[in-house]
Amino acid sequence: MRITLPLLALVVSSAQAQARPAALYFQFAGEGLGLSANLDVGLTQSLRLRGGAGWLWTMGTVPLSLSYLVSRKNSTLEVGGGGTLMYFLPDDHQNDGSINDYIERTFLLTGRSPMVVPVAVLGWRYHPPEGALIRLTLTPLMIKGKPHIYGGASLGFTF
Repeated sequence: MRITLPLLALVVSSAQAQARPAALYFQFAGEGLGLSANLDVGLTQSLRLRGGAGWLWTMGTVPLSLSYLVSRKNSTLEVGGGGTLMYFLPDDHQNDGSINDYIERTFLLTGRSPMVVPVAVLGWRYHPPEGALIRLTLTPLMIKGKPHIYGGASLGFTF
């Protein structure tokens, strides 16, 4: 066990030294479904781990994904997958028949227990060593066994 921890630390620090810099970005739609803040770190030059927290009306989301960047250039194709935890605020009001109530119950699944939704990621990414990060993604989701096609746009910075 004593050898394993230093070896693991050496592997992680070596991978981070070879990786693109970390990025912090905001995303509209996509894996976070609504507006989300995300941290993206490199495991290798091409492999990225991403986690975030998001919000869409009465639903909070926690997207986690792993992506592969096809090229080592600043502009590249991103392919990956993961899951998004969806949790809902309690529904304290009766069904009032309004359009907002219909949208919440139909599209946001309010009043439901938390669930994890599988997500795929296919997109374009501009990620230089310094400066802005821009992403445009197609993100199919599987909600209750039915595919839903979403897309997302991200803007942030590397550090």
